[in-house]
Amino acid sequence: MQELAAVKLAFDLELSAPVKLEARPLDGWCFGRPPSISTAHWPISPIYGTPLRHAFTLRLPELYRTQGEEFVAISLFVDEMFEESELKPAPTSASSFSPMDANNLKRFDMERWGFHLTLFWLTKEEFEGPLGMPPVIDGKSSTPGWLRKSPLDYFGRDNLPSSALHRPRQGGNAPGAFALQQLMASEQSPSGWATLSAIDAMNHGFPIRVSIREGDPNVGRKPSDDSDENAQSGYIPIYSDAEGAADLERFAEFDAHLGGTMLPMQAYPDMSPFYLEFQDTFGAFAFGGGTAQLDLKNMRIEWAN
Repeated sequence: MQELAAVKLAFDLELSAPVKLEARPLDGWCFGRPPSISTAHWPISPIYGTPLRHAFTLRLPELYRTQGEEFVAISLFVDEMFEESELKPAPTSASSFSPMDANNLKRFDMERWGFHLTLFWLTKEEFEGPLGMPPVIDGKSSTPGWLRKSPLDYFGRDNLPSSALHRPRQGGNAPGAFALQQLMASEQSPSGWATLSAIDAMNHGFPIRVSIREGDPNVGRKPSDDSDENAQSGYIPIYSDAEGAADLERFAEFDAHLGGTMLPMQAYPDMSPFYLEFQDTFGAFAFGGGTAQLDLKNMRIEWAN
């Protein structure tokens, strides 16, 4: 593996209202269909024998391209998290655990908390490639909910971005604007993308906007709540008594971010500075209100609620 340059920037990732994927979002998207993952190479759950769901595809800033300069983006797929009781286990060996699959796609498979995740690293050509389609379910496996229900019926309101449930409203960055927008969204009747059929919803994605995070003192530092480690690295845990911690609360509201201040709900996981942290609405995960951390250098994932 290439020797990685020091992380000098953190990035905030913000979701926009869903668009048809005919107009490909520049920095990636949540939900919808992934690029360049053909039906033949779509990851299959080794637990249920069903296709994994595409959660998000993200074009990474150069500093976070840890697997070689040719790999510019990632696509993350996730196993059934919302309807385990409705699916019957149908173990399969169709999901390869080799870092490179038969199509020479750079692939990592991760088992965590009783379910399966698959991550592909994509080249520029693959990121810009045609959108894939999941394979047809055979008679031995049940069809997962995300392929037969509307997003609202499958995920539930709390696991979706607020813009999935209503027409986008104008809002500013005034104090309290985020909380006000969340309240307004919760009071509206569901409409828009969330009520589309499963197949129609797959043709849409929530664009990801990547922007440089300003003024984060923890950029390039290994996240930790160990006081001795932090004395050496200079990392400042949020919500701690450390000098400067109070100023970090401005980073507490996010869809996702790369590097910088971490906001775990419990203990700090062992992560390199090359990490992606995201909320359960960033692609719809059942975190129970917690956050996930994906180490892009060591290819491991953690979360806690």
